[in-house]
Parts: sequence; C-alpha cells; structure tokens
Amino acid sequence: MLPRTAVALLCLLSVASSVEAASRLGSYFDTLEHELGTLQRGKVASQSFLLHNTGSEELHIRSLRVSCGCTRAETPVRTISPGHATAINTVLDTSGFEGAKSVTIFVQFDRPRREEVALRLHCVSKSDTAQSVHEVDFGIVEQSKPVRKQLNIDYRGNADWKIERLDYGSPSLQADVEELSRDADHVRYRLNVLLKDSAPAGPLEDRIQLYTNDPANEKVTVVVNAVVEPSVAVLPETLKFGKLVSGKKVTKNLVIKSSSPFRILRVDNTKGHFKIRSAPTAKKTQLVVVTLDVPSDTSDVTDHLEFVTDLSDEQVITVDVAE
Repeated sequence: MLPRTAVALLCLLSVASSVEAASRLGSYFDTLEHELGTLQRGKVASQSFLLHNTGSEELHIRSLRVSCGCTRAETPVRTISPGHATAINTVLDTSGFEGAKSVTIFVQFDRPRREEVALRLHCVSKSDTAQSVHEVDFGIVEQSKPVRKQLNIDYRGNADWKIERLDYGSPSLQADVEELSRDADHVRYRLNVLLKDSAPAGPLEDRIQLYTNDPANEKVTVVVNAVVEPSVAVLPETLKFGKLVSGKKVTKNLVIKSSSPFRILRVDNTKGHFKIRSAPTAKKTQLVVVTLDVPSDTSDVTDHLEFVTDLSDEQVITVDVAE
C-alpha cells in the first residue's frame, strides 16, 4: 500500500496534468472572448472563434451548446487533424433583451480526451431612447473604413452658454462641434466624430473634452469607444507541411475571415502543385482545404500562395508556405 504522502502527491500530479491539458485546448483558439460593443436592439451580430490544432493529436468536437437562446453556434468541421483549423461561428440576436449581456458557448471535445472549453460573447443592447449624451460608441467597425457618428449636446438654463473648444488625444479620431439652435432657455450643439481609416486594429477608447464658458461646469466629457476589426484575418498565418516526401499528398486546413462576406475566386502562384477547395458561396469565414501534391523536386514548391477574392479590387490574400 502506498503511503498517504505518495497518494496525495499522485493526486496533485493528476490534477496538475488535467489543468495543463485544459489550458492547452483553450490555447488552440485565437481568443476565448469577443467584445461586440454596443448594439442597436434588434441587431443580429455574427462572430467567429478560430480554432487551430497546433498539437500532435486529432481533435473532435462532440457538441456545441450555448447559455442563451439568443445565440446559435455551429462549426463546419468537427474533426481537426494536427496542423489543421476550423471555426466556431456564432450568431447573436439582440431583439430579446436590453442592457448588458454575456453569452457562453460550451465546446465539448471527446478526442483526444473529454474536455470542455468555454467561449464568451459580451455586448450591450440599447434602444433608441437609451442613448447617453456622454458617449459615442462606434461598436465593431471594419479596419481601413472611415466611420462617422453624431451626438447632440443639449443645455437648459443660461441662454449665453457656449462650447468654446474641444480636446482629445487619439490620432485615430477627428472631431468638431457646431451650434444647431439657441433660444431663451435651451442651447443645442452637435458633436461630429470621425473614426479615421488609419485606426489600428483592436479596441479604442478615448475621451473628448468639451470646454464651456460656464465656470460651474467648465468641462463636458464624452467617452468614445470602438472595436476595430482587421478587414481580413488568416489562421494559421503560415501553412506548414512538415518534411516533404516526393509523390506524397499532404492536406491542411486554412481559415480566412473577413468583416464582410466574400468568395475565393482563384489561387495564384501554385506552380501546379496545390489544389484548393472552398465554399462557392460568399461567407465571412471561409474554410479552405489546401492539398499539396509533393513534386519530385521539393525545392520547386512555392514559398507562398495568393488567394484572389471578390473583395474590393479583387483583394489578394497572401499566405506563406513552409515545411
């Protein structure tokens, strides 16, 4: 019989191993959470979680379930071989709630072991009457596309009240104010805010300070929020085929995600060694199956593929190829 200390040590090692395994499965996702920002009530928002099997064992998704009936989740591929990728595609309908909402998507794996990974969506649903005069929320916007928002600033009291100047810090914003109306006890200004096309990908938060001529309330603060999504994301960024053996065929999965639905028209620079399969219909997330027929001269394999899409100006997405 093992001593108690040995049994306790074995239990601790088992728990540590399980925790490490769970963290490995979670690390296969590009992110475990998405912030959808503030959405107009009734809006239907789509978001994808990219899953890339960077391990050495085959993954199998047994089931997907969600914590709220406002959300659907699906995946085009449930069996993911090492080096391959897929996506968990979600659709959230805000028509049934108002205010802050967090939804959990439970991804149940049964290979290489039973494990569950929790993915989360966060958003705020607002009706027209819920707009705050101290906030400009762009929500989720596509990178490289300028977006404009306007906000009315109302003041009741002194008819001589004025906004004299404004100040803000982010180089991604451009703002100005214009006076709309003025009467005996009511003044209205409009704040115009431009999110520039040069805004980098990622969350943006800034404050626009409006300075007035009222000594008692010299400053009005307007919070500006946005989540700038890259127009195109690729997972994995490099297709790695491992050691190439002449005459063999090697297949890898590639996920290409765009902020707007798109189709892959063709693939250039294949040198005749690659076959590509993708959905014929336009989708925001395209699962691309790439098969390499290894030539006798392995040095002839291209170092990159060029995916020509039907996005603006037939945008080309370049993906590196490596062993």
